[in-house]
Amino acid sequence: MMVLLPLFIEQNEVKESIVKVFRIIRIENIGLFMDLLGIVSINVLLWAGVTYLVVDFENNLLVYITLRTLLHSTLFPLIYFYLTLKYKVEMNM
Repeated sequence: MMVLLPLFIEQNEVKESIVKVFRIIRIENIGLFMDLLGIVSINVLLWAGVTYLVVDFENNLLVYITLRTLLHSTLFPLIYFYLTLKYKVEMNM
């Protein structure tokens, strides 16, 4: 629900937004599960790749926080663009 709710924010009422989100969850439950599985696996693979690049340096927590922030700031907008394009048809229900 937290992934889809920002897509329906343009509705007039909060109740309409929540009803449409639950309708999408009920209709597209396997598709949403596959999307979430893909998002999590891409996130884990990118995190493993980025940490593999800096494993030989003397790193502290600040380096890992910075890497995680950069990874999220580049990955999350792409995720929301993908979800908006995929579920744009259902938004007009």
